[in-house]
Amino acid sequence: MESYYSDESEYPGTVGVVVAAGHLQAEPQDPKTGSLYIYTPPAGLVTSFCLCANVEEVSRGNSTTETCAMGTGVTGPYYCRKGQQE
Repeated sequence: MESYYSDESEYPGTVGVVVAAGHLQAEPQDPKTGSLYIYTPPAGLVTSFCLCANVEEVSRGNSTTETCAMGTGVTGPYYCRKGQQE
């Protein structure tokens, strides 16, 4: 995502755009279930993003939802990352 941002000055609207641009070989998938990771860009000009994966152990997650509901001391079923440009 960050290399795409570096080239385009915005985050992509979908992970497929990153694959098409050659920044990823394929959309990331959960190795256990094969499900695609959850990517949530905001509407409009995409200057941030949230990428989440569902974790097997709730105590290892850092978000209660797949929309980056993170905070100090928060645990939950998702591990999420936000864009570094925020």
